[in-house]
Amino acid sequence: MHSAVNACLAPLYSVEGIHVITVEGIGNRRNGLHTIQMHRSSLGLQEGMSPFLTQAYRKDNDIAIVNAGMRVYLQEKGEKWVVSDASIAYGGVAPLFLSASKTKGFLIGKTWNQELLQDGLKFLQSDIFLKDDAPGGMVEFRKSLSLSFFFNFFLWVSHQMNGQRFFVESVPISHLSAVQPFDWPSVTGIQDYEVLKLGTAVGFPEIHLSSKLQVTGEAEYADDMPMPTNGLHAALVLSRKPYARFLSIDDSGAKSSPGFAGIFFHKDVPGCNIIGPIIDDEEVFASEFVTFVGQVIGLVVADTPGNAKLAARKVHVEYEELPAVLSIDEASKLNVSILIKRGIWRKRMLTSVFDQAVVIRS
Repeated sequence: MHSAVNACLAPLYSVEGIHVITVEGIGNRRNGLHTIQMHRSSLGLQEGMSPFLTQAYRKDNDIAIVNAGMRVYLQEKGEKWVVSDASIAYGGVAPLFLSASKTKGFLIGKTWNQELLQDGLKFLQSDIFLKDDAPGGMVEFRKSLSLSFFFNFFLWVSHQMNGQRFFVESVPISHLSAVQPFDWPSVTGIQDYEVLKLGTAVGFPEIHLSSKLQVTGEAEYADDMPMPTNGLHAALVLSRKPYARFLSIDDSGAKSSPGFAGIFFHKDVPGCNIIGPIIDDEEVFASEFVTFVGQVIGLVVADTPGNAKLAARKVHVEYEELPAVLSIDEASKLNVSILIKRGIWRKRMLTSVFDQAVVIRS
């Protein structure tokens, strides 16, 4: 039996014995179950609170950034509810699923309250350790997701326990949306075209040239093409700082990496290192400064994709971090005007276009 779970929190007991295909990233394309689901299901059904949590790039994507399975068993002791057993497992933060053993050990025997939440988050940070160069990138975002999942789990359990005798940890009204399922309405759309014949195509709803190939699955992309003989793979060396100046770049580790074939920086660009879609104001490879996390510094070439990524992670960059302007108010005080030139150019271009237009509709 197959069943779609249209919610971020899917209690384990509600899907026991069912092959789960999710819409938010828990499953995978090959077998429908994530390693966390298989691990949790293999433990068998146990009494307690057991939701799955996941975050994908978008709601209908089946590839998660981070996912988690959590379970607690609460017992009433005196006039308090105490954790007698717990399990916390994460995916997307390690090569295989990761069991948060320190956090589990801390939770057992503790009263379910705000103090448990705050201290549990601290233990979780020591359980989930991602290096700055961890495969997959988005290190800070994945750390934040891991903590927010535990917070979401705390709210969900508190909401489920609401109304139980002696349970006082109610969920604030402002937080209820975090624990209640949300169903997306069906999407519909209508496009109206008023055909105005101007030349051969302007004014007509022309079909995209590649649309038939795409909807039939016949479109050929780079991954569909066979690798040429002696072909190589590339990986990018990316900035880890939002705004900084280069002090040094050490590529010796990359050059000694297995399968290494070459490495390229701004000085290796045969032509001009400045590019741009309209105005040439961007660098192919950053030469002196980086202005955002993920800016391309260089490119490593190797015999396999894995070796290329490994070599790229071995490039060591020393930075001098510079103060960043993070708000419009700060930019105004510092008289930052880096985007004014582009804005004026675009305004003049649009004015010129409208002056030459045959019909203008407001």
